[in-house]
Amino acid sequence: EALQLLLGYAEVESLDESSEEHARAVEIVDLCGRLPLTLAIAGGMVASVSQGGFTDDIVTLMKTDLGKGMRDESGLTVEERMIGASVKMIGRHQDAAIIEALFRHFAVFGEDIPIPKPVFDVLAATFVPRSSSRAAASSKVSGCIVVLLSYNLLKGSLAQEDGVFMHDIVRDYVIHQHSSEELRL
Repeated sequence: EALQLLLGYAEVESLDESSEEHARAVEIVDLCGRLPLTLAIAGGMVASVSQGGFTDDIVTLMKTDLGKGMRDESGLTVEERMIGASVKMIGRHQDAAIIEALFRHFAVFGEDIPIPKPVFDVLAATFVPRSSSRAAASSKVSGCIVVLLSYNLLKGSLAQEDGVFMHDIVRDYVIHQHSSEELRL
């Protein structure tokens, strides 16, 4: 069931059980502790980064970030480490700074509460201050939210009536990371 969940989020219909990709997928399932949120995030990473392929670089990144048992020495869970790995993968995107800023700012909203698209249209100039127009800034922010949705770091839809929200575990991770950064300063 966990493998099927991972494949679904990775947008892969099936894998030949004797293939290297299948072995990598099973390894990712094990690294994720078979946890649904973690599998959703991992599947989103696979779908977004490698066009649905289970490549060595994704498995290596996950091994580095997840291969430490259920909690590591700093107390982070598998879910929190998967969220961190996903944020690292976003760093490869051309709008990474905007995407990360949006991701961090979602923590100010209540967990599991959908925020409608018009809220982001109003805030767009905050995230894209040098934009040529309000519409251009709104379009850029919408594109960045789509990236976060594809990585399963956000849930919901940009359709105005639906809204977008951050799962409570992801929100807690962002708050924890922000608090840790403040302590280091």
